[in-house]
Amino acid sequence: MFQKLDTVEKRFEELTQKISDPDVIANQNEWRDLMKEHAELEPIVEKYREYKKVQKQYEDAKEMMEDPNMDKELKDLENPNLIIIDGKTVPENFTGKIRKEQPSHVILVDACLMGCKPGEFKIVDKDDFVNIGISTHSMSLSYFVKYLERDNDFKIIFVGIEPESMDYSDKPTPAVQKGAYKFINILKEIL
Repeated sequence: MFQKLDTVEKRFEELTQKISDPDVIANQNEWRDLMKEHAELEPIVEKYREYKKVQKQYEDAKEMMEDPNMDKELKDLENPNLIIIDGKTVPENFTGKIRKEQPSHVILVDACLMGCKPGEFKIVDKDDFVNIGISTHSMSLSYFVKYLERDNDFKIIFVGIEPESMDYSDKPTPAVQKGAYKFINILKEIL
């Protein structure tokens, strides 16, 4: 399936160049046919590119969490008043544990596009989830937060970390890792 989508994306890029070519523009019949094909492919390519961007965010977050140094940093946070759950792409699998523990606060950390510099992080209001790109999960984080809040009094804080690259082949960059470590150090100070 992805191979087909890659082919569609490549064709779309070819069409984009062709419809800008003065020789093609001069031939109105050819230009009209290419414009029609371009318009038909555009929504498919936009969704595919959006998917690739979100998938990359997920990969960045996953690699960051699998970093052995990150595990050590998180273990250093151990505190009887703190539970760390690595929900990966299915945080909803841990709703039972979260509800059972009845925490006063839940802090969700995820890679997301916020228009910041790579590695920067900030608290994102749950009402702003629709305005930012958040990594893929089985359940949308907006719905997940609403589910957790139902019949519970704990405060939910979402912290977004800006990824640097959307290229599948890239690992989390030093800037992104530095941001994650900085966030952990802030938590250490607070706790």
